[in-house]
Amino acid sequence: MVKYKICKTKNQIIDHFWVRKTVFVEEQKVTMEEEFDLEEKNHTMFVVYDNHHPIGAARLKIMGHQAKIQRVCILKTYRFLGYGYSLMMELHKYCQAYGVSEIILDAQVQAIPFYEKCGYTAYGDLFYDARIPHYRMKITLEKI
Repeated sequence: MVKYKICKTKNQIIDHFWVRKTVFVEEQKVTMEEEFDLEEKNHTMFVVYDNHHPIGAARLKIMGHQAKIQRVCILKTYRFLGYGYSLMMELHKYCQAYGVSEIILDAQVQAIPFYEKCGYTAYGDLFYDARIPHYRMKITLEKI
């Protein structure tokens, strides 16, 4: 059974960091210094579990009526099964509950089709983060 959790316990935070380390540091070769920054404490962290096994993570920061989603990742063996999309929908619900009307994120170029399926639109110029090409994307949320 899949569960989406806001990290509130030490173990949930460890699981969140483990998923990010696995995906970004080990798989994509991002350095630890680039992946884990001093902003962690200013974000709400989420972890996805499949039968108590951590399989996904994301973090988000709310800034008034705008939020920024970052570090969205799903373990390789769980990709293309709908977990990432479901995680994004959970993040949208969380943002709506806090009155957020717009969400932005920085998408790796290879992930743009995924975010487009989630309702996001790319804008601006190509830029590099951790030597990986990105575009900024945004979505406007409906009021609930």
